[in-house]
Amino acid sequence: GQDFGSLVHNSSDLTDLMAWTAAMEARLTAPVKYWKLPGLGRLFDGGDAAAARLRSKVCALLDDSQGATATVLAKLVAAEGGKLSREEVVANLITLFIAGTDTSAYTTSWALYHLSLQPDLQRQIAAEACALRPGLATAEQVAALPMT
Repeated sequence: GQDFGSLVHNSSDLTDLMAWTAAMEARLTAPVKYWKLPGLGRLFDGGDAAAARLRSKVCALLDDSQGATATVLAKLVAAEGGKLSREEVVANLITLFIAGTDTSAYTTSWALYHLSLQPDLQRQIAAEACALRPGLATAEQVAALPMT
């Protein structure tokens, strides 16, 4: 997954994702297809510009031949034996990128809802979280928590 780091600093990726989502909502509820007219989509919702920035980010990740993402993306490109075009791979990655935000939001909402139904468990988890040092917890610290 993509770590937006939005709890620590402002993320341009997250801002673009939110702008694109808001634009798609506006387009789904619009009485006319204003985004089809040259310049009006840019004037009213900025969805095309946000999508272009996301596409540029995905293309840059595909072109990066170093690091962990290069290995994962190389496997994705090779998964179909080269049957997918670069544009299809980019479009699929953006779809996965956007879809991941909704599923994460729904999962978190349900987890918090069910946690709210069990106040004793909620207090235990809160106490466990309070025992952590201030700041960002490492993966090792989170893995060592007995409740979560």
